Amino acid sequence: MAIYSCECKVFGRAKGQSAVGKAAYRSGEKLTNEYDGMTHDYTKKGGVVYSEIMLCENAPKEYQDRVTLWNAVEKVEKDNGARLAREYRVCLQREFTLEENIEVVRKYIKENFTDKGMIADYSIHDKNDGNPHAHIMLTMRPLDEKGKWQAKMEKVYICKNAAGEEKEFTAKELKSQPNGEWEKQLPYYKNGNVKSRPVYLTKTQAESDLKYKDYCRVKGKNDPKKSKEDRVNPIIQQWDSTETLNSCRENWAKINNEKFEEKGLNIRISHLSLKEQGIDRIPTIHEGAARNMEKRGIETERGNINREIKQANGQMQTIEILEKQTQKEIAFIREDISWNRHHEEIAKIEEQIPKAAGNEKVLLSVQAGLLKLYDKAKLIEPTKTSEGRTIEIDGRKVPYFEYHKNKLVGDISFAQDKVKGYIDMLAQQRQEAPQEQGGFAARREVFKQQEAPQEKPKIDTAYVERMAQQLATVRNEFVRETVNSHERTNYQPNPIYARQANEIESIAKTVAEQSRTIEAFKAERDKLGMFKGKEKKEIQGKIDNFERLRRSNLDKLKALGVSDLSKADEAAKEKRTLAAQEQEKAQAARRNEGAGSRAEEAKKVFLEVAKRIPADQRQTVLERMEQYNSHEAGGMEVFKAEIEARRVLDSALKEQIQDREHEKTKVKGRGRTD
Repeated sequence: MAIYSCECKVFGRAKGQSAVGKAAYRSGEKLTNEYDGMTHDYTKKGGVVYSEIMLCENAPKEYQDRVTLWNAVEKVEKDNGARLAREYRVCLQREFTLEENIEVVRKYIKENFTDKGMIADYSIHDKNDGNPHAHIMLTMRPLDEKGKWQAKMEKVYICKNAAGEEKEFTAKELKSQPNGEWEKQLPYYKNGNVKSRPVYLTKTQAESDLKYKDYCRVKGKNDPKKSKEDRVNPIIQQWDSTETLNSCRENWAKINNEKFEEKGLNIRISHLSLKEQGIDRIPTIHEGAARNMEKRGIETERGNINREIKQANGQMQTIEILEKQTQKEIAFIREDISWNRHHEEIAKIEEQIPKAAGNEKVLLSVQAGLLKLYDKAKLIEPTKTSEGRTIEIDGRKVPYFEYHKNKLVGDISFAQDKVKGYIDMLAQQRQEAPQEQGGFAARREVFKQQEAPQEKPKIDTAYVERMAQQLATVRNEFVRETVNSHERTNYQPNPIYARQANEIESIAKTVAEQSRTIEAFKAERDKLGMFKGKEKKEIQGKIDNFERLRRSNLDKLKALGVSDLSKADEAAKEKRTLAAQEQEKAQAARRNEGAGSRAEEAKKVFLEVAKRIPADQRQTVLERMEQYNSHEAGGMEVFKAEIEARRVLDSALKEQIQDREHEKTKVKGRGRTD
């Protein structure tokens, strides 16, 4: 299990510590401290698997040597209570290899320490006891451009300008002032008498002001006027700040989490306390010396307390995970229901369109409503809940939001096309109405009269019956495929219904099992005597946990529209019916694929058969053909297709007559020429 631990401490002489001694222990080496002459030998110490020194930008190369580095630190610190080094102790992850942990530690040191001017000496300890960790020792002073240690504290001088104004400067700040505007104030004594009170003057003031002509400086008494408190080096002040500490703790978690993600591990650690993370968990107590006794197999009171806490935390954590998952699933259900409302609204409109096929006013109103719905659908944006959600369609996973939005826009577009087709048909009927003069039957009668011989034709009844059946068959095929070509050829089924049916059945079964378990625990609790308080409390805790889980599942059922557990089966059956209807729509759409090309082929065959019928038999065949109409009356799409069939037939026959007339004219013309 991944563990977060990042502790920071400072080593100093006031605690009897030395930087050389600490570095020797952490690296498992033998180092001599030149400050006090002590030699620290930890070469027999086991568990040091890797050590390295990482230098900052201006650090001398010789500081790559451990004894040179920490003796330089000891040498620059003169005070008996000086702070010598800062250390971060971090817990390494057992999910990473040694090489990966080294990579993580290096990245952490570079980004948080060496890039900010510190030198880092780190060692990785691992005794194969499940506690790999790293000690990162850091220098406390920044280095200047020449690689020299900077001062921790800086003197602050009270300087004065020609106008008599005073201002505080460090030596470095004063040196950077332009034109020497500000000067230090030095002590001047009247007539050189050091027993008199000195007057602090700038050099310019002492030379130009006659008032102080009797004042002079005294050797050994030249300390400039200073502030009572020295100023902390701003770099060191930043390193010592709480903000830097918190940032380093946070970044250790961040870098480890990045590595977890890179390795594809669903593990994360946090620098925040349990309370800050909003985690309802009991913290364990510090075991101290009891830890070693526990390792030797000796049970201790503190160890027992921690075991009970861990057991309680494990149960609480499991319940919290399940409750969070339940809340997430409820959010998914609510989003599903929202999309269902959109899809069902369009499905109802689509069902009403054929009923309004002959009412142009209603069709125009539906068309305007669909346009508004289309504009709204295009503006729908993904919600936070839909992020990362997918749907499995035909064995492949597609993004949840994109699927439902594309389905909604596609359904609206199809309904718009359908409405437009009906409106166009009504407009076409209005244009053709004045020209019909008796309808298609009358027009076919005209063709008959134009082609009819002078004498009444002799009708071949058997031929007429055979050709009428043949012509009706291809005409019906043309009508059927034309109707199919106007229907959907692609339909995206709504997968929500099937999933909700499965969820209702699964949750209802789980709730029933939880109810039985709760009753069993209650019966077990009630059997215990009055002196079994501890056992009763333990059983009551289990009852409470199961009650929490049961309430969460009941909330999920309510979100799915099932407020009464006894009606769960009925609700699941209803969802499965809707799911089956969705699949039937998808199958019907697949059957309609290629209907347009099949309709064209059927039309060609239909016209070829019609043209082969002799002119003197054609009218009788056409009339007889109407008796073999296999389509149900009243369907608007069928009606439109039949009109189209008659139109293409009349057009083809008219062209045939015109071609014959044209041919006769050409023959007559050749006769006159001869």
